[in-house]
Amino acid sequence: MSIGLWDWQEEDAVRLREEGKGELADLWDRFLDMAEGNQPEELKKAADLAQALHESSWEVFFRHWYVQHRLYRSFGPVKPLIEHGERLWRLAEKIDASSCPQRFCALESLAAVYLEYDRQGRAATILETADCITRHAPHDIDCHYCGVSLRLQVLIATGKMTEARSLAEEILADPAADASLRFLTRLTEAEIEIKNRNLAALEETLQRARALLDTGLEVNPDHEWFLYRLEVEARIVAGDLAAAGTLIHEAGTKMPKESLDSVRVCLSLARACADTEAWDEQLSWASQAAEYATIRQAARLASEAHLLAAEAAKALGNGSIQEKHATALAQWLPKLQSDDLVDRAQGVGAT
Repeated sequence: MSIGLWDWQEEDAVRLREEGKGELADLWDRFLDMAEGNQPEELKKAADLAQALHESSWEVFFRHWYVQHRLYRSFGPVKPLIEHGERLWRLAEKIDASSCPQRFCALESLAAVYLEYDRQGRAATILETADCITRHAPHDIDCHYCGVSLRLQVLIATGKMTEARSLAEEILADPAADASLRFLTRLTEAEIEIKNRNLAALEETLQRARALLDTGLEVNPDHEWFLYRLEVEARIVAGDLAAAGTLIHEAGTKMPKESLDSVRVCLSLARACADTEAWDEQLSWASQAAEYATIRQAARLASEAHLLAAEAAKALGNGSIQEKHATALAQWLPKLQSDDLVDRAQGVGAT
């Protein structure tokens, strides 16, 4: 059996104290308070101290959790996290996974940042990272399935639904897959049905996901937000945009507006409003998505949100609002590594 993700820290903390590095060992003792509380900067300080002490394994450990906290708990800007993710990648190349399995967490952090920043444009890199994790991470640690989950999300983002469905079925057929992974895979299956506009299959898949929660399964908050988003998406697929909007407002008490799932669901509703030429509603939902995507510095989401807002403003004949969003869009487009939005951007005057 491989060394577990949490099997090495206590013993190594003893070594740190013996070598006069007790301050870093003390930060390990405070880790849960930092990770579960609102203390991301303390995690960053711990990572920086580990870097200064040339303790690469500890730097990977703390920097990984700093990135995760900023992405999913304290809702920090995504763009600055790229630097942390790329440093983690460089460190991971030097660390022996047999003594520090967080090496694979380091790879997952980089892929997670790219996924939230520009999943279409960075798809090849994310897939490469996910494949590296699944090839090298032992099956008996969680990292292996993090790699599988990342691959699944990128396949959906890039429209490779047949491959995505096959991979989801493979995960669900794996007896080693725990309940949390099954729950997340069910949600991802639901996303496939949303892309396919298959309402019956979508409702069935969501029901299976809810059944797992009814067993008392505890999941990460961001996975619960994923479920809330899919509940709204189901109403959009059903064509009931009013019910979708109501659900978004109700979910606001459970799903923070700063979460990227909240941004995505506002974008989905804006797209649906565009299909029905409900320009005022499109402008409203797209503007809300643009506000929080910009705060989070999520380039892909911010670009599409400003584009949808500019298109709605153009249809309404509101030149000043169109110009506002087109100007913002022009600032985001160069940050993307794909050009699929360029033609539409030119149509609203974003150059």
